[in-house]
Amino acid sequence: MSEKRIFVCTDYDGMYSPFWSKLGPCQGGIPRFLEDPEAFDLVCFTGGADIDPEMYGHRDLGSGTNPSRDEKERAVFEAAAKYNIPQTGICRGAQLISALSGGTMVQDLRQNHGGHRHATQALDMEEDFMASSAHHQMIVPGPGAEVYAWATQRISAEDCVYDGELPDSVFDDEGVRVTEAIYIPQTRCFGVQYHPEWMAKDCTAALWYLGKIRELLWGEQVEKAATADAAE
Repeated sequence: MSEKRIFVCTDYDGMYSPFWSKLGPCQGGIPRFLEDPEAFDLVCFTGGADIDPEMYGHRDLGSGTNPSRDEKERAVFEAAAKYNIPQTGICRGAQLISALSGGTMVQDLRQNHGGHRHATQALDMEEDFMASSAHHQMIVPGPGAEVYAWATQRISAEDCVYDGELPDSVFDDEGVRVTEAIYIPQTRCFGVQYHPEWMAKDCTAALWYLGKIRELLWGEQVEKAATADAAE
């Protein structure tokens, strides 16, 4: 099997490339990518500022944005989509690929969801696992997107700052499910809102995320991650 080539977009704190290098050698440089997108097997978007609500057709209700970065990363996303290159993202990066694939965002979770570790439930895992979170927003999946993980603790609709009425898809019998991982088949995207790069390299949250990239985006057979650090 040939070595995968990874493009990391905006590795501002130097933690992302070492983490994604578990999948293959990483390179940066947006001009380099736009010159030859097909030289890469995966595009990775990192965390950071809120994405501009204009990107998903909503009013700005208090987001802290970086328009210049949004513009550059939109160009990378569109080039990757044009050449059918798989894309992934962490935190802001997951929100970006979701919004550009037709999703929207809760712009603020008043319960202060971010800034701590919390229990997370994945679609294909029997036990919950712990994830390190920093996001104060929430992905609202667009058409065709599939939620693969969510925080076990539900929140109320009143705690969600959203431009309009929240869609029924974010609710279950207990309240609003906070999205933690999303798969978008039509644009070959998979992302997580939590931060696996902050966690131990052999923890369930990190192994599950990397395994899903291999499985969903590259079509590889992957052994299910064990929940050695299962949430109590």
